[in-house]
Amino acid sequence: VLSFVIPLITFTTIKYIEPVNFDANSFAYLAPASGEIVQPAFVFEWYHYLFGLYLLGTAGFLFHLLLGHLKAINIIQKSRIQKIFNNLVNITQKDIHPFSFFSKIVVSEKTLSHPDLEMIVSHEKIHVREKHTLDILFTEILFLLQWFNPFVWLLGKSLKGVHEFLADEGVLKIGFIKTDYQALILNEAMGL
Repeated sequence: VLSFVIPLITFTTIKYIEPVNFDANSFAYLAPASGEIVQPAFVFEWYHYLFGLYLLGTAGFLFHLLLGHLKAINIIQKSRIQKIFNNLVNITQKDIHPFSFFSKIVVSEKTLSHPDLEMIVSHEKIHVREKHTLDILFTEILFLLQWFNPFVWLLGKSLKGVHEFLADEGVLKIGFIKTDYQALILNEAMGL
């Protein structure tokens, strides 16, 4: 936040200078302008191209962001809702990894037969309860404004890792066996 606010702060000092009258024969005398004022023609400078590149990158990443959100919304709208382990879960026909989107938990039809379904739903429920989608959305907006900054890329990746850690820790606090949960994570990572 400070990196966005500090450049907007300006300090203005006003210094009054008494005008000096010059003689018409003086070297510093400037005769009043007469005639028509001619505006110089606009010329593209290097920073115009740089700003154009910035806008192009921002537009491209904004399109990618909106497309991803529209896909998630489309999956949710076309899914059916079922109560699983006292949670409303959106079930889709698409073969996707389970995910949460704002207050929605989404799993594929294929995941319903998974032996560790309760752990999967509990993991996603923690993402919903702690509003991780809002954090991700905030970092995505930050990324749109500073996509050229490598630290913003790292921040987004790091935040997703922290969210996964918090959800994993929350699942273990519920009372699931640690080795069973580790096996589930390993199987998910390997696509089994």
